[in-house]
Amino acid sequence: AQQNIAVVPILVGEVSSQDTSRLAQVLAPLIASPENVFIISSDFCHWGSRFRYTHHYLPDKNPHIEDAVVAMDLEAIRRIEGYCGDVVTMWESYLKETRNTICGKSPITALLKAIAALESATTPPIDVCFVHYAKSGALNSVEDSSVSYASAVILQ
Repeated sequence: AQQNIAVVPILVGEVSSQDTSRLAQVLAPLIASPENVFIISSDFCHWGSRFRYTHHYLPDKNPHIEDAVVAMDLEAIRRIEGYCGDVVTMWESYLKETRNTICGKSPITALLKAIAALESATTPPIDVCFVHYAKSGALNSVEDSSVSYASAVILQ
């Protein structure tokens, strides 16, 4: 049987914390509805001199640039998935600490705020599950560049 499925893309640029809170208020009831599915796709780290971002994340643990970028992105994923306490606070502190060049940081923040607002009233709980992570290229030196990509689904 054929089903009519409406896809509603939501594009959000970099916005203020206040705007992410307003967007969260709009999205929260939509996230709470079992009729809706949210698919989040965002570039993650844009690393290399051409992106003006060459931060070496935890160099003692990750001496190779390639490993450092992956570790930094995986830490972002860990915080978004909520394995480290207050998700919104941990996510925002991660962004401040690393200044990671995640294009979708504002919409991700809005979704995390919406989920946090629903957590006390929603049963079953809402989970963010990452389904794919990839990078555009290998990193061996500061002259190299790469963009990371991550996608997740929100499950209830």
